[in-house]
Amino acid sequence: MKHIVLSILLVMCSASGFAKDANLPEESLYNLGSTWKNQSGEDVALVSLQGEVQIIAMIFTSCQYACPMIIADIKKIIEELPKKKQRQIHVSLFSFDPEKDTPKTLDKFSKKSSLGENWQLYTSHDDNVREIAAVLGVKYKKMTNGMFSHSNIINIVNVKGVVLHQQNGINADSSESVKILKELLR
Repeated sequence: MKHIVLSILLVMCSASGFAKDANLPEESLYNLGSTWKNQSGEDVALVSLQGEVQIIAMIFTSCQYACPMIIADIKKIIEELPKKKQRQIHVSLFSFDPEKDTPKTLDKFSKKSSLGENWQLYTSHDDNVREIAAVLGVKYKKMTNGMFSHSNIINIVNVKGVVLHQQNGINADSSESVKILKELLR
């Protein structure tokens, strides 16, 4: 069912004028035409993420509860892989909070959180945040105190940008995520 919803959302976005790569499956996240800034301040098109197995999640850096736990869960998933396979995983974290999460803020957060070189953090404008959240099935709402209430979803994404698995919740059983990653990294 989730794959059907993702496909419908991606088709709607493609019909809205976004470029579609003929080599990508219809349900690929990389069909979204959005551009993001990474923690180095570089512009990055989603399509440039193809070719790497990805773990994708949405966070915001001023979060004190769920987001650090999402990052800990991702680290736990990676640690459950054989050492030489761990370097093949790329992690992309997309911010809910483009107002506060500037590239400089993302860079400080990455260093403070001891995120490795295969971790990239991204920020963009509100429309792009809403779009990727919708495609990933992530619900979020900005609260009056400036924080965000949000779904806690870790996505396992293949080299073509297709979400193969979603791990829902904090401290959730990661065995299926690890199993799928092992299959992808053969």
